Amino acid sequence: MKNIIWKIFSLKVYIYSYEKGLKRMVEYKYLKSEEMGHLCRECLNHRHGLNLKRQDCVYGYYSGQCERCGKMKHIVIAISLKARWKLLFGKKGR
Repeated sequence: MKNIIWKIFSLKVYIYSYEKGLKRMVEYKYLKSEEMGHLCRECLNHRHGLNLKRQDCVYGYYSGQCERCGKMKHIVIAISLKARWKLLFGKKGR
């Protein structure tokens, strides 16, 4: 039941965004499978037009090399549940 409600909500947000000429939201599934664990917070913000703060992200235990900027930084491995709303208003992926 939760899954059906979430799909209906996502569809309504998508239709509203399309009618208003807003850009499509970045999907969390895409970020989780393709980019999290590889990029730092600054690069995620830059690439997707997000406004993630330090407290919005969950970081890996050790620093790692960001694939985009090449610097040793804390790599984002997840985004908190509250911060996922920011994905609705980010620009379209890539």
